[in-house]
Amino acid sequence: MPDLFNLTGPIFLLIGLGWLGVRFGLLDRAQMPALGRFVMCFCLPALLMRALGQRDPVEVVNAPYLLAYAAGSLEALGAGLLWA
Repeated sequence: MPDLFNLTGPIFLLIGLGWLGVRFGLLDRAQMPALGRFVMCFCLPALLMRALGQRDPVEVVNAPYLLAYAAGSLEALGAGLLWA
């Protein structure tokens, strides 16, 4: 459980800091779309790569998890195509 908090904690901390920045007027609402795009395109991928880079590759590439994720994704895709 502490590993989960170590991985997701910085993300939620940054979300909270962004909220506080808008709440107390440090950031204007007009700046939010550009800042959000910057965070989604640069900051979060860099944070994810850093977190994954610090782990053992065997721990990151978990075959049963990846197969289950792929099966679930294909099932959701198939259901969406049938529904459409």
